[in-house]
Amino acid sequence: MVYFAFALLFSAPFAGAAADSPKTIRVGVMKGGLLVIEKVILDDYVKRILPNEVSPGWPPEALKAQAVASRTFALRSLNRHQSQGYNLCATVHCQVFGGLESEADTTNQAVDDTHNEILLYKDKPAGTFFFSNCGGRTADPADVWNNSESPPYLKPIRCKFCKSGKHHEWEASLSEDDLVAALVRSHFSVVPPLRSIRTDFKGGRAKTVWVRHAGGETQMISGKFRAAVGANLIRSAYFTKIKKVRDGFEFRGKGWGHGVGLCQEGANGMALQGWRYKKILKFYYPGTNLQKYDD
Repeated sequence: MVYFAFALLFSAPFAGAAADSPKTIRVGVMKGGLLVIEKVILDDYVKRILPNEVSPGWPPEALKAQAVASRTFALRSLNRHQSQGYNLCATVHCQVFGGLESEADTTNQAVDDTHNEILLYKDKPAGTFFFSNCGGRTADPADVWNNSESPPYLKPIRCKFCKSGKHHEWEASLSEDDLVAALVRSHFSVVPPLRSIRTDFKGGRAKTVWVRHAGGETQMISGKFRAAVGANLIRSAYFTKIKKVRDGFEFRGKGWGHGVGLCQEGANGMALQGWRYKKILKFYYPGTNLQKYDD
């Protein structure tokens, strides 16, 4: 197996950035395969992740908003893999990198049109998290990730712009056998049969999930429940219905993703209504400042 990672190049003084020539590739060996580290200029990196985050067919203002968010997120995340000898990985842990062949003219233009623009909070790159669809309300990071900070620019807000997005609502059905197997694989102690699944609801989103079973009741944060069962099945913690049926459970909910920060389908809806990208960014990250850094 080949693992890809990136060292970003800047002449501006960002800690942790590489100081070598562009388009340099290093290859190393790691457990299970090869590690390929490519040294790339920041905007080249953003051009190759943007089509994997949003549709290149979206309006230009939505693409520009995502370009700024992705660029800022990359800078904020520079030291995530410092101990491993590179800045960013190529997976969803950092941002999904598709390579040169994934570039699109529309997303490339959005990157060029926002060249070097980033969002700052207290003179540092803001935590510009983003996700597919909020279902009508974004989430507080403290409710999504345990012990997470909740800066003012990430406080929950109501969003009416994603309602027509294709990921605004979801439903899933899972058998009891599949649920038990998924939870046990993730090291949760559950003993069949399952009696019920309940949550707390805060602003529409659950922070905690309780699974009642033959051995008692097991508590877990909603993000861990989603990860265990499958984030593509349980698409958010914004549950509207959990029902026990004859052979398992039915789930319904709103949105897709963790819910913190910019709602991508909301940004698309705003752009379709004529919002400019700077106004979109102010809506989802209030209190941040848009600035350019020097080459």
